Amino acid sequence: MRIDWGKLLLYMLALLVAQRVVFYVLAAMGLSGLTLIITFDLVVSFLFTYLYYPSFNRRYALKDPDFYKNWGIFMIVLLIFDML
Repeated sequence: MRIDWGKLLLYMLALLVAQRVVFYVLAAMGLSGLTLIITFDLVVSFLFTYLYYPSFNRRYALKDPDFYKNWGIFMIVLLIFDML
C-alpha cells in the first residue's frame, strides 16, 4: 500500500481540528462528545483505509484481510491522537 504521508497527515490534522471544534461545541451545550469522537474515528479511519487502498483493486477491498488490519491501525492512531 503506497501512502502519501504528507497529504495523509494534513488530512488527519484538519479532521482532528474539526473534531475538537465539534466536541467543544457539544461540551458547551452540556452534551457528551465521547460517542461522537469514537464514531468519528471509526468513519474517518475507514475512509482513510479505503482511499489509500490501491485504486485498481478497490472493489475487492472489503474481502482483503489486510484491509481490516489497516483499518484497525488507522483507528488506533486516531484514538491515540484524541488522547493528546
